[in-house]
Amino acid sequence: MLKNELSYSKRRIEEELGHHIDSLAFPFGGARSFDGRVIREAKAAGYKKAYTNMMGINRQDAACCFRLKRIRIYSEDTALKVRMKMAGAYDWVDMVSPLFS
Repeated sequence: MLKNELSYSKRRIEEELGHHIDSLAFPFGGARSFDGRVIREAKAAGYKKAYTNMMGINRQDAACCFRLKRIRIYSEDTALKVRMKMAGAYDWVDMVSPLFS
């Protein structure tokens, strides 16, 4: 089912857009919403990278382009907070959160 879901949705989006896509955003995107099996199937479906919803900066030496992090910016964030997020000061947030859920 996972294989079909990834392959079918990719094919359908490509047909609708009229061009090739190579990126996937994991639904929900938290550390518990995907695993090695999902990553393997995404690669097999033709994806080259996948985005998570985990907070942080992607370093050039990142081991896996199927666990790309994002920097969440909110309207109430101050300029200082945005600069701090972009500098990596909040990269720890999603590493700690699963411990308390």
